[in-house]
Order: sequence, then C-alpha cells, then structure tokens
Amino acid sequence: MRHTVCSSSLVAFAIAVGGQVTFAADAGTAFTYQGYLERGSPPAPVDDICALRFSLWDAASLSEGSQVGTSPQEFDAVSIERGLFTVTIDFGGDAMNGMARWLMIEVMCPGDPPFFQSLDPRVALTPAPYALRATEGVGPPGVLSVTPEGNVGIGTQSPAQKLDVVGVIHSSDGISTGNTITVCSPTAGSPQRWISSDDFMEFYVDDPNTATPCSTLAGADRALHLEKGGADPASVNLIGGNVSNTVRGGVDGATISGGGRTLAPNMIHNDYGTIGGGYGNEAGNPASVSPSQYTNITIGGGFGNIARAYGDVISGGWRNATNIPTPGAGHCTIAGGIENTADGTGSSIGGGQINKVTGNSSTIAGGVYNAITADNATVSGGESNKASKPHASIGGGFGNIADADGATIGGGELNNVRDGHGTVGGGSGNVSDGHAATVAGGDGNMAEADFTAIAGGAANTVTDVYGVIGGGQGNQAGDPADGDPTLQPYATVSGGSGNIAGWAATVAGGESNTANAYTAAVGGGFQNTASGVHATVPGGALNTASGDLSFAAGHEAAAIHDGTFVWSDYSGPGISSTAANQFLIRAAGGVGIGTNNPSNATLHVDRVFPTTWNTGGAAARITFSDLQPDQPTAASYGLDVLSTTRVNKGGQIGVSGVTSFNYGGVQNGIATGRLGQSSGFSGNGAMIGVLGGSSVTALRNIGASTSFGVGGHFSAAPPSAPLSLDGTGAYYVGGVYATVGGTQPINGSAGTGVVAAVIGRDLNPVTSTVPHYAGYFEGNVHATGLITNSDRSAKQNFKSVDPYEILARVAQLEITQWNFKHDGPEVDHMGPMAQDFHAAFGLGSTEKGIATVDADGVALAAIQGLHDLVEEKDCRIGELEDQNRQLEARLSAIERILSANGGGK
Repeated sequence: MRHTVCSSSLVAFAIAVGGQVTFAADAGTAFTYQGYLERGSPPAPVDDICALRFSLWDAASLSEGSQVGTSPQEFDAVSIERGLFTVTIDFGGDAMNGMARWLMIEVMCPGDPPFFQSLDPRVALTPAPYALRATEGVGPPGVLSVTPEGNVGIGTQSPAQKLDVVGVIHSSDGISTGNTITVCSPTAGSPQRWISSDDFMEFYVDDPNTATPCSTLAGADRALHLEKGGADPASVNLIGGNVSNTVRGGVDGATISGGGRTLAPNMIHNDYGTIGGGYGNEAGNPASVSPSQYTNITIGGGFGNIARAYGDVISGGWRNATNIPTPGAGHCTIAGGIENTADGTGSSIGGGQINKVTGNSSTIAGGVYNAITADNATVSGGESNKASKPHASIGGGFGNIADADGATIGGGELNNVRDGHGTVGGGSGNVSDGHAATVAGGDGNMAEADFTAIAGGAANTVTDVYGVIGGGQGNQAGDPADGDPTLQPYATVSGGSGNIAGWAATVAGGESNTANAYTAAVGGGFQNTASGVHATVPGGALNTASGDLSFAAGHEAAAIHDGTFVWSDYSGPGISSTAANQFLIRAAGGVGIGTNNPSNATLHVDRVFPTTWNTGGAAARITFSDLQPDQPTAASYGLDVLSTTRVNKGGQIGVSGVTSFNYGGVQNGIATGRLGQSSGFSGNGAMIGVLGGSSVTALRNIGASTSFGVGGHFSAAPPSAPLSLDGTGAYYVGGVYATVGGTQPINGSAGTGVVAAVIGRDLNPVTSTVPHYAGYFEGNVHATGLITNSDRSAKQNFKSVDPYEILARVAQLEITQWNFKHDGPEVDHMGPMAQDFHAAFGLGSTEKGIATVDADGVALAAIQGLHDLVEEKDCRIGELEDQNRQLEARLSAIERILSANGGGK
C-alpha cells in the first residue's frame, strides 16, 4: 500500500504592531491539518472512512528521535473523499517551542490488517511566515521581542524576565509593587476600584461624594468578590451585593448576584448554590459534612428563604423553606408566597401562605394553611385542606380532607374521603367512606359502603355496597342495623325525603316511603311500604305491599298476601287482601271497561261491534251486571250463562249466527267447550274450530272446499284418534297441540297454498307426515323478533372449542347461492348445505337442517379465532415497526457522524 501526504500548515496567532499593544482572543494550541492519501498500484486516491493516528517527533526518520507533546492522537473514523481529509490536532503548548518538528502519520482503513501502518518518512511541519516573525519580535527590532524561553521584551531584544520593559510605563494613577495591583481614580465621581490577589478579585465602590486616594481603601465598599473555589481549582465563586454576603470556605461554583443586608446577609453553604438577590436568604446546609453534600440549590430572591437540599429551588417570597437535610433527597420547588415549606423530595408549592408539603412528588398550587403528608398528592388551593394519602387530590375549598389512596375532593368545605379512590365533588360536610364511593355534592351526605354514589341533596346515607341516592333529604339506601354493608346491595333512592331502600329495591321519590325487600319498588307518594319480594307500590299514600310479587296502589291499600293486586280508592278506610293471588279493586264510583261512565255498576264493560259480526242477538253491546244463578241474560245480548253458582264456570257464546262468519262458544269447565261447530265445515266462509278439555272427537276435519280454514285440537291428554287435515281449498291452516304428548298420526292432503302448522311434541314418527318438531312450517315465517332458549340451566355437557380450528373449518365450507324449490328461481338465498355443515361440525339432530343456534355459535367462534389472529398480526407489526425505528435511528446516527467529519459517500 502506498500513502502520499501533501500540504500542511501551522496556524499561529498574530500580534498587531503599532504605538499600543493589542491582544487578540487566545487562539489556543490546536491546528488544522489537511492531507492527501493514496493507496494501491498504480496509486489511487482513497475514498473511504479510515482510522488515523498522529504523533509529534523531533526527528524525521521513523527509527530516530523522541516523541514530543501530547501524542499520539487517534481519530477512529475520518471521512476521506478523493484522497482529501482534514483533522484538528492539539499537541499542547510546550510541543511547539520553535524547534524543528516532524509529524508521524499512521493509517488503518477497512480491509487493512487490524493494526496501524506508519507512513514513511515522517512529515516535516514547516512554520508559517508570521510564526517566524513572532520569534524575532513584532515591529522594528526592540519594540516587542519573544525569546524561546517565553520571555517578552518591550524595548529590548533580550528580555531577562517574563516581561522586561525598557522605557517608561504610563498609568493614570501608578502601579504598586507586590502581589496586588490597584487601579483607581482619586477623583470624586470615578469610584471604581479593582483589587486582584493570588486567590481572589474584588470590585469596590467608593462613596461618590468623597475622593479616596489610592494608598487607602477608606470610604470604599466591596461590590463584587471573585474567588477561587475549593476542590475544583478551575471553579470561581462570585459574591455580589452587600459585603456581609458570604460563601462557605471550600465551596465551588457559588453565585450571589446581589442583595443582602449587613444584619441579614445572603449565604451559600454548598457547591454550585445560587442566590439571585434579596436578603437573609440561605442556600445549603451549614451542618453538612462537606460542601459537596447538598449542591445545586437556587434561591431567586425574596427575604429569609432557606433551601437546604440538593437541587432545591425557591424563586422568591418571604420565609419559605425546603428543610430536608437527608442525602439523596431534594429537588423541591417553591415559586413564592409566605412561610411555605416543601419537605418531600420533588415536592412543589406554587405560592400562597403557610402551606406545607412533606410527601414526595406532591404539589400545593397555592392557598393558605394547606398540607400534604403523602407522596404524589395534590392540593390546588383553598384553605386548611389536607391530602394525607398517596395520589390524593383536593381542588380547593376549606377544611377538606383526602385521607385515602387516590381520593379526590373537588372543592367545597369540610368534606372527607376516607377510603381508596373515593370522590367528593363539592358541597359541605360530605363523606365518602367506601372504596370508590362518590358524593357529587350537597350537604352532610355519607357514602359509607364500597362503589356507592350520592348525587346531591342533604343528610342522605348509603350504607350498603352499590347503593345510589339521587338527591333529596334524609334518604337511606341499605340497612345500617345489620352491621354488614354487603347484605343490602344495589339499593336506589332517586330523591324525596325520608325514604328507605333495601336489597336491589327502588324508591323513586316521595316522602317517608320504604322498599326494604329484594327488588321491591315504591314509585313515590307518602308513607308507602313495599316489604315483599318483587312487591310494588306505584304511589299514593299509606299503601302496603308486603306479599311477594304483590301490588298496592291508591290509599291505604294492603296487599299482604303473595301475588295479590289491591287498589283502594279514597272513599273510606282501605282494603286488604285475604288470600294469595287475589285481584282486588275498591272503586265507589264503579269500574268501567270501554267506558268512562260505568252507570253506577260495580263492573261495566262497554264494547261496540259491527252488526254483521253480531254473536246472536240484535244489540251491539254486552253488559255484565249482577249476574244471577241459572238466569241467562236477554237473548239480544248473545250471552248464555250455564252455571249453578253466582260465578259462571262455563257457557256458550253465539252457537249460531250468520254464515259468513261462524263464531262458536267457549267452555272452561270439565265438559267439552266449543268455538265453532263440532265437525268439519263446508262453504266459503272463514271457519275457526278449537276444542278444549279432554274430548278429542270433534274438530278433526276441515271441509274440502274451504276457502279459508283454521282447524286443530287442544288436549290435556294424548289424542285417541288420528287428526285428518283434508285441506283442498285455497288457504288452510291445520295444527295440533298436546300438552302431554301425541301418539296419533296426522293425515291429510294439501290444497292450493296450504300451510300446515303442527305445534306439540312426541308426534308419531312413522305414520305422521310432519317431521318430529315442535313447529313445522313449509314456507317463510314472519316475526318481529325470534328468541331461542339459551339459558345455561337448560344445557349440559359443556365442552370448550378451539376458535382457530372452527375458523379453519369455516374457511373450507362451501358457500353458494340457491333457491328453495317451492319458492321458485326468483327468490334467492345464500348459505352452506346442511349436509356439509353437519359433516364439518357434527351439530344438530339432522343433516338436512341447520339450527340457528348452531350457525350463530359457529360464526361467533370463528369471529373469536379471527380476532385472535388479527391481534397476533398487530403485535408482530408493532415489533417490526419498533425494529424499523431502531434501524432508522442507527442510520441517522451514522449520517450525523459522516456529516460531522465532512460528509461521505
């Protein structure tokens, strides 16, 4: 390898020559070296990033001489472009003493052996013209001369001392001998003095009205004192202001910009302390073992401020203090105010008066008499507020106490949070005494249990978990008497006064109402009580619903038995239930249905029908009023009562009528009840047949020419004969329902537009033409909603599924578009084949149908699998993005290195 180095230059300082000597800024001893580097055969300029090492010698040959100055100096990554490079070298002031010097250059480039190779021979450093002239002097001979030993002569070419002057030195006031130089003016109005000694420098200010001779300092006051530091010889302390201001001996880097009084000086006790002004301020700890123990303390100004710990800052104010004489603590900040104290590491006080922080990283923004005794807490302002647990926060107000971890008080006065993450928004005298309990405001409210809430009002109390009071006065959610805050949860009182709610019970409002049973409810009113499980009092006064699932309304209604409904008017003393499951109404003005004028009857039902729908008589109105035993009403009303008691047990309504609409009767007793005729119908009318009770001999057939027909039978016992559905008319519905189970087949043929509906169970699977389903519909079913039974208690044999496996099977499932044969090609559908679905997942009881619950379950499991895959890919993308950012950062760092070394390719 061949290296060629070209031009070099040594930069020297210049001294202007004239009647007066002028000193330029110190140029230092470093110089810039530019070189040219070739390698290879034939030689070619280097274009790379190489390592270079330089050393200074007093001989040209590599085998001779001694190394000189601070060398060698090594550069790990020098950018060399087309052979050119530039470096800055500093061998120290003693290296360039005027004697001949040679530069040895060593090179190691990429691809070279792992060691430096020296360029031979060494490169001679040639002096610049001004450097040559400087060794002989500046100006004519004898004006200014410098010897190789470093002596400077003025008026002589052979100075014997560091400064040798031959001639007269002119000074406006003279120069004294010894270690001190004094420059002053004896003239009044020019009061500046400068005194310099080996260890310190001082500026004095004379009395402007008194002329002070140079021989004495009488009448002068020190204005600025500069002194060398203690452990760091390069450190300088600056003390301005009053002459009484002091910096402890041995301190480094202290600054007192000014201020101070004779009896109230500013003082710094530790390294790198700063006092901007004011008086009576003190930075550091006078009892510290060494000046370096509590450093970097700053006081901006003010009076009587004391900052003791590392990194503390007091911007100003009056008698503020950071009193933590503990090593490692500190970093407190007080912006201002009066007599504030910050004693926690990293704590801060914005201002105000007599505020105190003893917790770490806590903050008081302002106010008066506020206190924080825990870490990471906040008081924004106000008066006499206290945050005594970590992460507590008080927005303001007076006398508030946040005494739990994460507690929050927005404001107000005398509010208290005693359990974790509780909140009081404001108001007065409110207490949050449960975990995450909330009182939004009001007066004297108490949220005593976990996860409770009071929106406002006064003197409201929540004693059990998850209870809520919306407002009002003196309301209670829960029961304090049982001593267990978990026994009456979820109680709610929306408002009102003196209301009480128990376990999951609700009182919407009113006064002195009580809902103290599970999910009981009182809507409002006065002195109502719902004490039965699921009992309800919607309102009114003095009502009681003490039976489970009971209902009481009006005035003094008492539903004291389970399942009773009692409504009492205001005509006299209330009424009460006498047995379970009663429906009691006392209405002195009568009960009307379909009318607002019940004609003084106990019960008046008023309903108007079209005359063509008449059920047997001429009149279009039915009225029930005081029915007598064995005494039917007038035929004109179409009512036939068959009964031997006062309360009718059965009967027939409109057995005969017009042919266009045949309505029959209903009987709820033991005997057969009929609606319509008891056998098949013929004709074009709408026929409805329903059979109840135990008989199954009627209504098994619908005529062949029926245009519209509904037929079927209902039985409490299995049918004893087949059901014939010979619907050959235009539209026809047939069905069967058996509450116990059917054993007979269903026979029949379908006419035009037949819809065959079967509702029941255990149908004969051999002879029946209808599949074994609870309901079977050949065609579309329209419904506003469909709810399938998915209750956990109705299921068993639970097995976990693998969402990834389900997703894979769904992906393999063939999905096509098609139509049902009975719909025609114009009605399209989309989905899998039942056989494929059954083969893929093995769900359901048949391979010819897909239960919606199975399709939904497969879809949800596949969605879970897809969700997990997306999350995994998101994580991987995030990892790749992080790697990409790291690579970009490394590339950017390399580019900055190349740019700092002159660029590169």
